[in-house]
Amino acid sequence: MLGRRFPDGDWPTEPGGYAKTQMSDGTVVWVLRVPIGGSCFMIGDGSGRDANGQRHWVQEHEDGTITVQPNPPDARPERRNSNSILFNGWHGYIYRGEWRSL
Repeated sequence: MLGRRFPDGDWPTEPGGYAKTQMSDGTVVWVLRVPIGGSCFMIGDGSGRDANGQRHWVQEHEDGTITVQPNPPDARPERRNSNSILFNGWHGYIYRGEWRSL
């Protein structure tokens, strides 16, 4: 499924949506809604870990799309993910804005 980037600061209102936002402390996070819908969740905080303690770095591309996948080949070593996304019963990753199920 091709996701849609929402304007910075917005929360995605449709499945597959994602947006960048800034927390009150200045930390940048990404808000995502998996392709099957449900609630939004955040990843990519300053520690690089989500609410479950899993490492999810978000790689933003020049076209505005994002990649969140285990060990993306073009990511710097310190910005590599340790696992895929698992949320609300959906399991997979995002490559250049496309949600891919596992």
